[in-house]
Amino acid sequence: MAALVAGVTLLTPSAGGQAPPATDRSAIQALLDRRADAILDRDRRGFVSTIAEAPAAFRRRQLRLFDHLRDLRLASYELEADWGALGDLARAEDGAGYAGEEEIAIPLTHERYRIAGYDDRKVHQDLYLTFLKLDGEWSIAGDDDLEDIGLYSARNLWDFSSISTAESRHFVTIEPGCPGCAYGEALLGLAEEALRGVDHYWTRPWHRRVPLIAPRSSAQLARIIQSNYPVENYLAFAFWTGGAGQNPGVRVIVNPDRFGSAGAGVLEILRHELTHAAALYSRGSFTPSFVDEGLAQYVGLEGDQAAIDRADAAGRAGGTRLPRNYEFFVGDGNSVFRTYQRSLSAIGFFIERFGFRRFQRFYATLGRAARVPGTFRYQLDRALERTIGMNGREFERAWASSIGG
Repeated sequence: MAALVAGVTLLTPSAGGQAPPATDRSAIQALLDRRADAILDRDRRGFVSTIAEAPAAFRRRQLRLFDHLRDLRLASYELEADWGALGDLARAEDGAGYAGEEEIAIPLTHERYRIAGYDDRKVHQDLYLTFLKLDGEWSIAGDDDLEDIGLYSARNLWDFSSISTAESRHFVTIEPGCPGCAYGEALLGLAEEALRGVDHYWTRPWHRRVPLIAPRSSAQLARIIQSNYPVENYLAFAFWTGGAGQNPGVRVIVNPDRFGSAGAGVLEILRHELTHAAALYSRGSFTPSFVDEGLAQYVGLEGDQAAIDRADAAGRAGGTRLPRNYEFFVGDGNSVFRTYQRSLSAIGFFIERFGFRRFQRFYATLGRAARVPGTFRYQLDRALERTIGMNGREFERAWASSIGG
């Protein structure tokens, strides 16, 4: 399962209020710079100074966050208030919980960081920090004042608990720092074995160093990926953040309420998710879910013909139509599973008829499609025509015919 979380935007840029004067904007950015430096330098006193006027509950939560970050090796960390994106989102009612404030402001704040040795580019996440001005000084006072309108600050595992880490050649596990919570070396060994399976198929370049995140509960998982669909249907996610024009950082995040009971299927799951991680470097804005998930299913199952035959049967029973993006998230576990099966059947047909190398070329061609006028179907048609000489409708008919649909 791939989870692309680019942040929820319910407001247009014009919906935000007017930004504070330039002197205040500079002071807020200086505050963010001090906070970022304090996190990188492990400077607790400097960090505390950036939340000096915050309510006690928020301050306690922030200090726990600072302490949890001690066990994460950060190569870089920065914060930037973006006044041009949405303006000042603060509403009159947002100041009600802050006694004695002179001014309040809530811009979109970009958080960018790299985990040393694993992120080849800065991971991008969105925060909605509340800035409070008292006696002429700005302080960070909150990060959840806009949740009632669907604007959520990013959360990571270290927001919830202390963490423990372990490393192998290509992976680092980031898990709760509590007895009995961690998968430890076992997960690293399985991930390395799964990566060898992915490398057998996917030959396009990618970073090949991936953090593995294991939350304590599916509730934590849902908050981290900002899920608006039931995560109970899924065993793991390839999770990346960042919207258009932002660098995504890829992680594999497991569902602790399901993953531990997967048994012999764990390797299949990890191959599936690592295929998403590998393909992300060639993925584009117009890549439909059935292409991503069909590819990941195929590699996860190592092209097992019996599994593809079962997927073909599901395709005949469920209607020989290429799955729509929404079908991967809507419905119960059985309907979602059938959607995955139809995707496997369609991509299995492509690979059987044209070869995996041709499929990689198609995937990369589709990934290079620019953000220009044209629907998803138009871009899919163009990529298919350039690589196999048929458009999407012709491909759909050929696939349906191949499975007797």
